[in-house]
Amino acid sequence: MPFVKFVSLALVLALCGSAVGQSKCLQLKKQDSMYGYNLARGNRKSVYFPLLRVGTQSADRNLGTIKLYNRHTPIIELQVTVTIGDNGDSTLILGAMHTTEAGCGDLTTNDCVNDVPESRYPMWANCQDFNFNALTPRGLNLEMRLEGKFLVVSVEGDLVGKVALPPIGCMPHALRHTITRIAYISGTTLVQAFICN
Repeated sequence: MPFVKFVSLALVLALCGSAVGQSKCLQLKKQDSMYGYNLARGNRKSVYFPLLRVGTQSADRNLGTIKLYNRHTPIIELQVTVTIGDNGDSTLILGAMHTTEAGCGDLTTNDCVNDVPESRYPMWANCQDFNFNALTPRGLNLEMRLEGKFLVVSVEGDLVGKVALPPIGCMPHALRHTITRIAYISGTTLVQAFICN
């Protein structure tokens, strides 16, 4: 049985490297544990979900929650859900939430794409549905970068959503938080997530 697990992990890592065209991927094995994920100074990183066994599991999949931190302070949480249709045609449903620890969560809403103000920090925002194909390339690769006062999330270069980074101490003219760490929570062992450079 250990050999089967090894072969499965090797297959996932091979898919991860080839599907996203990147050489460095690290599986987020421990639930709710922080890993380095520095997006400062123009760094771009991604979270990759292999989405193995498309067609053999239910069409709706909750891929879990991505937690983004500035050092040890939780800043933003991203809830990731996909619906997989025929021939891999899929829909990504992304929910973005500003944490109360960062101190700036408010009751505003937006769709993460149109008219996203830099001075509003929704405690919950449902982003517009985003269509992608889970088979070409295989899986879902959420690319992330900081752009001005926003965290920008995209797939294959197409905008999925952007979220305003809260100012430190929630002071309007203070510097904005940055993203330096990541954690991941999933309610199932069937979903695997990797961070890639």
